[in-house]
Amino acid sequence: MHHQLMRYTTAEQIVLNPGSVGEPFCDWKKFQADLRAQYALLEIDGSGIGGIDFCKVAYDHQKELELAKKANIPYLKLYEKLLTTGKVYTHDQELLAQYNEKYGYEQEVRAYQNKMR
Repeated sequence: MHHQLMRYTTAEQIVLNPGSVGEPFCDWKKFQADLRAQYALLEIDGSGIGGIDFCKVAYDHQKELELAKKANIPYLKLYEKLLTTGKVYTHDQELLAQYNEKYGYEQEVRAYQNKMR
């Protein structure tokens, strides 16, 4: 999930997720409508991390969609819905399986994996 966050593990390691550009996610419907790009700015000083700023900035969703179409990205129709409505389909296994079947995504990944072996 693309939540902006910083937390510590039980081993005191820092886990930092700066967020997402193009696929933010929030279970709260009101917050999911915020489709701005998310990022984090780290300030590093002599002792390590001196500060973290979580930021959001608006960007041209239509231009992003045009780039995605040119690149012929997988799940393009679902990505378009996300960019226009904020609705996320990442966890809809039934719908993703339909797209995998219709567009041959699973076979494409398996062919790539076999090629890399």
